[in-house]
Amino acid sequence: MKKAILIVVIVIALLPLIVHLKPKPFDPEAFLKAVGADGFQLTHVTDRDHPDLGSIRQITFQVNGDFVNLYHFDDPGKLNVQMTMQQPDPEESFVKKMHLRKALGAAPDPNKKVTVVRNGMWMLVIMSDNEPMTNDVVKEFKKQ
Repeated sequence: MKKAILIVVIVIALLPLIVHLKPKPFDPEAFLKAVGADGFQLTHVTDRDHPDLGSIRQITFQVNGDFVNLYHFDDPGKLNVQMTMQQPDPEESFVKKMHLRKALGAAPDPNKKVTVVRNGMWMLVIMSDNEPMTNDVVKEFKKQ
């Protein structure tokens, strides 16, 4: 009986600490505000009425003219599938790595580099060749 009371007292004493350890939910508005505060030009922010990729919410915007999509999923399976689908095709990666497109006389690749990052049930997709900007936005996304 004394052990049970001791355990209850310890749990009650540690409850405030446990509450602070719980991660806070991702706040897209705070994320957008933080990206804008970092000195980037944030334009065309749109909360889509009909989200793509099976997500429950999609926010599209541009950072310094490069397209960014922020997706919120309610199903981890859908999120995992989309994370996989957004990764570059292995064959295309090989073509880029070996510079085959240029060697064979084909037109240069018009597509920008795609960066995909996950934070909880949110997925960030950045289409940009601007590496420093991409790194800063990803860092801010992970910090939220």
